[in-house]
Amino acid sequence: MGEASERETRIMYAESKREINVISRSFEYYPKVRKELIEASERGVEIKILLLGHRFVDERTRKVQSEVMKMVRSDIEAEIRLSKTSLPLRGSIVDPSYDYRTGKAIFVVEDPEMPLYLRDAAVTENPSLVAGMKKYFDLIWEYETITDNTQKT
Repeated sequence: MGEASERETRIMYAESKREINVISRSFEYYPKVRKELIEASERGVEIKILLLGHRFVDERTRKVQSEVMKMVRSDIEAEIRLSKTSLPLRGSIVDPSYDYRTGKAIFVVEDPEMPLYLRDAAVTENPSLVAGMKKYFDLIWEYETITDNTQKT
């Protein structure tokens, strides 16, 4: 994650009121947004984290996932699941509404051929697009994930 997208993500988390949905490979940037997520959790914001399933990542990424999830579990209340399928998007969806009135999102399209530092992130406050991304998140969360029981502390 680049500097600009980290800054946008921190702002989104700091301004969240109801929910934060994270879609990430390993959530390796958690230490950079940790303060904002702790504060959001303390405000009662619901936090869900969707990580790329173990069959889609290498051993190094699994170790990063494990370490990050230990930190997350010691810091905040969050639901964590692993995907059963590959994920075409990564990012965060904050305070979406299905009536298309609120929300903000930041996302990156998966492109294995391009290094992470060269990928562009898109930020949107378009409530219809945010609601669409939330539907994408909810469908994957409900039907294409497993609960990550392997990393309980």
